[in-house]
Amino acid sequence: MKKLLILLVVIILAGCASNAPTVEIPTNTHEPTNTPEPGGGRDLSTPSSRLVGHWRVIREIEKGYHIEYYFSEIDSETGLGKQTEYDPRDGTVFICDYEISSESPDGEALRIFVSCPGYEEFDDFTEFVIQKDGLKAQMRKFFIEYVDDKTEYELSK
Repeated sequence: MKKLLILLVVIILAGCASNAPTVEIPTNTHEPTNTPEPGGGRDLSTPSSRLVGHWRVIREIEKGYHIEYYFSEIDSETGLGKQTEYDPRDGTVFICDYEISSESPDGEALRIFVSCPGYEEFDDFTEFVIQKDGLKAQMRKFFIEYVDDKTEYELSK
């Protein structure tokens, strides 16, 4: 009797479903146009091109504070770019020049020489391992993450 009742319910529901109006649900036949590209749509072809932009140290230096770095493109005439370091705790902005010392164009390794006019004691090499998607990197012994395409610090109002 129980099996007969279940069978009857299934038949009734199937009959109701066949009389229900059908609506065709459109399917997406193409990729959405506003899908962000890995790395923000910038040049990711080499480690030095992936470095250009605004980065911040992943680990906080104090609760809520992250050191930020800005790297400009290399000037084709001088061979130099600008590295800006911003410390949000006290608003310190430190601007230096940098040049590419070496890189693995098809890989992730980059070595730059940073020179700070007037502060030669800070002149040194900095080594990076920059992921191919351009979103995270190792800088010296710590890790940084890409923020946006700004290449210099702007004082917020």
